Amino acid sequence: NLFPVGGPSPDQTRAIRGDGVALDRFTSTPGAALAEFQRQFQPKEVELLQFMGAPFYAAYQRADPSARPHQDAARYSTTGPRLSRVLVTADGVAPRMKDGFTRDELLAAARTAMSGMEPVEATWLTDVDAYYYQRSGPSRLPALRAKFNDPEETWLYLDGRDGSLVRAEVRGSRVERWLNRGLHSLDFPGLYQAPWAWYPLIVGLSLGGLALSLTAVIVGWRFLRARARPATERLRLSRSA
Repeated sequence: NLFPVGGPSPDQTRAIRGDGVALDRFTSTPGAALAEFQRQFQPKEVELLQFMGAPFYAAYQRADPSARPHQDAARYSTTGPRLSRVLVTADGVAPRMKDGFTRDELLAAARTAMSGMEPVEATWLTDVDAYYYQRSGPSRLPALRAKFNDPEETWLYLDGRDGSLVRAEVRGSRVERWLNRGLHSLDFPGLYQAPWAWYPLIVGLSLGGLALSLTAVIVGWRFLRARARPATERLRLSRSA
């Protein structure tokens, strides 16, 4: 593949989440965790996960429907609110709600995912950038973007709410983003999430393409008529002779 697809890779995910869930680390009971979740919402199911070795219970809650989405212009406002993962600590007698991860916690996870490499730049994102966004529904914010000076120039994006390694971009996938989504879908920052600008531009370009096609048909027709006229005249002269 000329342009690799953005990750994360299984190895990067395992570095943060672990190879599996170590049940002996879950010292608080599922019932106590469920009671803690029910203080905010009624979860439909609870799962077990780890972040850098620390155990958590996780449940899904509908995200704030007022959150500003980066919408798919072709399906604007049709996807409904996204589910967000809420965590409860599981390494104590009394579980407590985990109100997201700090910048330093996520930075340590990013280093681990890159085998201890130190990032050359780390940015706490409260808004989307040109590579980290959802084509429909609200984006997972806040997030940490960590850039590394490895041969592939990797960028990692970690969810500030649940610690997930959401995305990994390399140099090739960033080029593909502009050549494919940018030129093919006109997915440019500030444009794709603004249907009032995106739709007229698409219609205008489509009409321009149609006009060029009609022009080519007319020019071709005139050319064929011009080529056919001398042959018709020669046939008429031969008959008259």
